[in-house]
Amino acid sequence: MIEQYERGEITLFSLLEKLPSDEEREFELSLNKIIDKVNPLKLKTVLKEALDHCDDKRVCYAAFYGLNTLYRRNQDVTLLQRLFAEYGGKYTGFKSYDHLNVMFLMLKGDTRNIIEKAYKAMQKLSSHAGAIHDFAEIVVSVYEDEENAAAKENIKNRWMDEALTAIDIAIELDVDYAKFYCTKGRILETLGRFNEARDYIKTAMDKEDSAGTNYARRIGNYQYYLLLIQANHHTQLLADEINVYKNDMLEKQKEVLNKMEESKFKNLEFLGFFAALISFTIGSIQILNHQDFDSAVKLILILMGSTFCVFSGFGVVLHGIKGKLSNIIIFVIGLIVLFAVLVIK
Repeated sequence: MIEQYERGEITLFSLLEKLPSDEEREFELSLNKIIDKVNPLKLKTVLKEALDHCDDKRVCYAAFYGLNTLYRRNQDVTLLQRLFAEYGGKYTGFKSYDHLNVMFLMLKGDTRNIIEKAYKAMQKLSSHAGAIHDFAEIVVSVYEDEENAAAKENIKNRWMDEALTAIDIAIELDVDYAKFYCTKGRILETLGRFNEARDYIKTAMDKEDSAGTNYARRIGNYQYYLLLIQANHHTQLLADEINVYKNDMLEKQKEVLNKMEESKFKNLEFLGFFAALISFTIGSIQILNHQDFDSAVKLILILMGSTFCVFSGFGVVLHGIKGKLSNIIIFVIGLIVLFAVLVIK
């Protein structure tokens, strides 16, 4: 049809009349071809006239859709806002209207419940690759722009798998549309699949039509996302290394603290041992000075058994009953000594 228009065989208005249903992907693609081929100023004039004067509502909607695409490409948010305010209410019955409205809201920066709106718009056009892709792109775009960590994680957990499934469907429906591959690369990057993400961005660059009017802008976008993925990948690798070092330091810190704790217990045990030894020595000397030999031996043995029991009890207090078997053995020996002395006459 574009060729017929270029040869002067049909008018722009006739082109709009011959467009397929707005529910089909071809409707959007055919409008894009018209926009790419026709002089923008002339096209805006014709589309505006069609909006104001045509009797066929389907043609009017095609003009409305075409103006939307023109303004969106040029980032003319004010003109788009006026267009929706003046004409939007007339076309809410068309199935692709919600899809068109979601793209306008995203450009305007009105992201309140935008993912849910995009999801509903996609459900109305279940075989429309463009609407399916736009849902996936909106999910990843909102995720990238979100600054709150908790909200970002919520988007990832709730919607990212849905977005990945959607973009796979879009690519299956239109395997040659370059932008779809870029969007999939961006989604994979959010999931930490950096190498795959880079490959998809490179595929997008390879598939982009160099003859298209938006070629330079789109290639620039692809290069931006390629650099962003590489930067985020390196940041993640660095963060992983820092976490490894941090965990190693925590382990070393635990080892040092454990050794310090063990050393403290050993010092206390040594102090207890020497205190018991000194007490035993002094006590033995005092006993020997004031008792006969047999009585002195018995008292010294009682003192020794008591010393064993006290020293081993000290060890149990420090280490617990299961801490050291040697403490229990010493305690038992002390009891045996005390028992032997007490039963011997």
